[in-house]
Amino acid sequence: MVVAFLGAMAVLASCVRARTPIVVAEPAPTTIVAAPISTIGGPVRRGKLEANAVVKRNVDGDTVTVVLTDSGQKEDAPSENVRLIGIDTPETKRPDTPIECFGKKASAATASLIPPGTALRLERDVEERDRYGRLLAYVFSADDGLFINHELVRTGFA
Repeated sequence: MVVAFLGAMAVLASCVRARTPIVVAEPAPTTIVAAPISTIGGPVRRGKLEANAVVKRNVDGDTVTVVLTDSGQKEDAPSENVRLIGIDTPETKRPDTPIECFGKKASAATASLIPPGTALRLERDVEERDRYGRLLAYVFSADDGLFINHELVRTGFA
């Protein structure tokens, strides 16, 4: 890597000494997919939503334990670990490894957005579970429709 960098610098220096114009190739055109206006700059909210889960506890920044409330289940129903789809936060619970940098802050951010007792709307995607058996879901606060996955990315915690 260093050799390649030094080689490029030598070529550049020889071009400057010889007053040879440096030609930079134009990048290939890329397709830009425009984001919906609602996702630019601020939190994404969908308004009040019908809840289908309640937060039991926060595991870490990208995993929460919930009690499912849809399908006639009661509050004393078994809990499920839910992994927020599409994000990754620094690890705080991986066995035999130290807590990663900003892991505690990411966990605290998730806990402040959806503390225990918060009603949630979980929306699943193609895969139902990950390799650890956790339910995979996009997570919304049922009270105001705040898209939690997006909010953690937008605020820099995921």
